[in-house]
Amino acid sequence: MLPATVKTLQYWFCCNLEMETDSCQQFLEFLKFYRCNSIKCLSLGLFPKLQRLHIDNCKNIEVLSIPRCNRNMISLKSLKIWDCDNLMSCLQGGLAAPYLSDLSLQYCKKLKYLPERMQSLLPSLRYLEINNCPEIECFPEGGLPSTLETLYICDCEKLVTSRRDWGLHRLPFLRVCEINGTCDEELLLEDLLLPCTLQVLSFRRHKNLKMLNYLGIRHLTALESLSLIDCPLIQSLPREGLPTSLSKLYIKKCPLLKPRLEWRKGEDWPKVEYIQCVIVDDEPIP
Repeated sequence: MLPATVKTLQYWFCCNLEMETDSCQQFLEFLKFYRCNSIKCLSLGLFPKLQRLHIDNCKNIEVLSIPRCNRNMISLKSLKIWDCDNLMSCLQGGLAAPYLSDLSLQYCKKLKYLPERMQSLLPSLRYLEINNCPEIECFPEGGLPSTLETLYICDCEKLVTSRRDWGLHRLPFLRVCEINGTCDEELLLEDLLLPCTLQVLSFRRHKNLKMLNYLGIRHLTALESLSLIDCPLIQSLPREGLPTSLSKLYIKKCPLLKPRLEWRKGEDWPKVEYIQCVIVDDEPIP
């Protein structure tokens, strides 16, 4: 038994941990599980005051649940689930967390479903990261919360395939968008409808990407930073140029594009000479 004054609790390498109703859990604000492989199901109903939950390397956890009688987590602000190989669903049935602002899901190889009704049940979500969750195919019905400001998608090939249905253009506060990992399409921006509020856009490790579609970026009048990293087949910048609002262009590991950006000599130099900061392979130009 722990005193009610305990607000933070971390379990590391607990082989036979069993979570039971305990008075001390009613007051916990930060909870972390690291390599606790005995946990198969974790109910958030045990922690009504929880503000931050981090589950890391718990290989046997399968379900993260919330009791039907009480789906409200009014204190929860941050939820991170990393390296949980057997987790198949994340809060099916929906989680009403009105103040949840950060959600990070990484290296969950079997995870298929995001929390349901995110748009209405997570009205304060600002940061969403989905990294190496290859079985997720789409965002939940209704789309993403309109409050979203930052979106990171990495190595989620099935999810990227459905990008036409993401509805990012309906997110009025989205400022940062980064999409990493192999995409089979040659024209990644052709179906990715982005909001005009976007300020930072980054693409990394798209092995088949040959060009950016100008129609996908011409309306980005607030775009300040554009990054293209490890896209070995990209041949040139759009013929029509880039948004005039750009102040930073970062190019790395794009061998076909690099010589076209040579100062005053490259074929694409006239398209970028107005940009305040141009960096190619970590070297500023000029």
